[in-house]
Amino acid sequence: MMRSLAAIVAAGVAAVSLLSGTVANAAETTAVKATTSFTFVIDQFATRGPAGPQDQYIQIKNISLVAQDLSNFKISAAPSFSQIFDLATIPLGTVLQPGQVYVVANAQGYSGGVVDQYFTTTIPLTDQTGIALVTPSNVRIDSVGTTPLSPFTVGRPATPLTSNAPLALVRHSNTGNNAADFSVAMRTPGVPGPVTV
Repeated sequence: MMRSLAAIVAAGVAAVSLLSGTVANAAETTAVKATTSFTFVIDQFATRGPAGPQDQYIQIKNISLVAQDLSNFKISAAPSFSQIFDLATIPLGTVLQPGQVYVVANAQGYSGGVVDQYFTTTIPLTDQTGIALVTPSNVRIDSVGTTPLSPFTVGRPATPLTSNAPLALVRHSNTGNNAADFSVAMRTPGVPGPVTV
């Protein structure tokens, strides 16, 4: 009887250890890995602005040293894991030269003077969101999030905008950590930000 009880306890301890290892490994595989793009990046974006909460834009920049084809890339948004939607698909023939930017904006409220394309959805961005640039084959090239609830947040979330001041989240580095890479600064749609390869 004592041997049976000892065997049951030993088996229970082994099962708990095995289960703990399995859970840890599952958590590691579902975590978003920080990646660094060497072609296109989200250069700056605003979820609000001087014209109100729909004064929104996203600026993509070619940080490589050669021309890059942006045709059929998608810009997607995700405030949470259960809410993911496409904001725009870049048209065929869109090629960005080194350092060139491409501005996609919300037609419902954007007040900037420079725009290359408007959102193809009427769903506006929220301040607590995630944004991703996705290739035609659905590979995420770059992403940023202002909330840990978004699957597009890499590393720690960037600071969200909270007022209608003429500000944006501007990329200053490309480390794969949104909190380190983006800071709140003056919005300058159409003007390339400082980040390079």
